[in-house]
Amino acid sequence: TIENCYNTGSVSGGNLYTGGVSGSNNGTIENCFSTGAVSGSTFAGGISGYNAVTISNCYYNSDAYTGSDTTEGVTALTTAQFADESNFTDWDFDTVFVMSQWLGRPILRSNPEAGIEGTGTEDDPYLIPDKETLEQVRDKINGGNSINGKYFKVTADIDLEGSENNQWQPIGHIYGTFDGGGHTVSGLYINNS
Repeated sequence: TIENCYNTGSVSGGNLYTGGVSGSNNGTIENCFSTGAVSGSTFAGGISGYNAVTISNCYYNSDAYTGSDTTEGVTALTTAQFADESNFTDWDFDTVFVMSQWLGRPILRSNPEAGIEGTGTEDDPYLIPDKETLEQVRDKINGGNSINGKYFKVTADIDLEGSENNQWQPIGHIYGTFDGGGHTVSGLYINNS
């Protein structure tokens, strides 16, 4: 049995069974999802390339995997739909999963991913306590993800440790509210065109 798991990376295979969660499985797959692209020439599926028993309450990102997966128990969701907890039928969001507003998808409570605390509202801004989190904000914005109208707050002094070999990549436009919280961001180094 494969349960309560997910994949966010790309998966590719030749003539083998290729799936977002499992290539081939003789058991059950339940309460799983894949947001990565899946490609294979013969047996490919958003969740499983081949499954001999049962799949239930599983989802794949139809914006990433554009093939069809008509397996019973597998549902295609768009990137926007992945951010809505109500789309995950019979999932345990009290003890197993939690919806990450920053990542726009569920994560496991027992193995939380690096993400940003807060919901991005004025009363609960996204919190930026360190360099790694500021880099996440930069990468999300520069990756084309909309943060329009969101609120951010720096919660500690941040040293970017800049040098010729460790240059900062600038953040694109922030169409929201960025509160420095009285802290400094130092060590910024940019020397390129």
